Amino acid sequence: MANGRFLNYQGGILITAIFTIGLLSTFLFFLIGNYRNAVEFSTRTRRYYEMRIMTELFLKDYSEITHGTTSGSAHYNTGDIQYIMQDNQLIVTAFAGKYKQVYRETLKNNTENTSIDTELNRKNEKNGNKEITDEN
Repeated sequence: MANGRFLNYQGGILITAIFTIGLLSTFLFFLIGNYRNAVEFSTRTRRYYEMRIMTELFLKDYSEITHGTTSGSAHYNTGDIQYIMQDNQLIVTAFAGKYKQVYRETLKNNTENTSIDTELNRKNEKNGNKEITDEN
């Protein structure tokens, strides 16, 4: 009668084994789901920065690339850029893999820049005509 008290609980080991396998399966399921989320997050983050860098490079060389056209595309080694100019606003669409992102940039008029330059020149001329005196 050494093991006599355990005779009433013959299914205890089977239930414990099923519970353990179920718990480990659930843990593995969540672990795989978290891994997939981490991979998707890192891929989206990398693509976001690739598209943003492509857009910045395009905006830097905008006048050289476009040659006065109002729409077109530019190709980079990580993706493509499509641009359309509408009402003093440049709409840039960046494509990298299956991802797409749209940026809107407001363009400055050339007349605004020249008026600012002429105002600065006038101020410099006014200051240039003043004499500097030493107050002793």
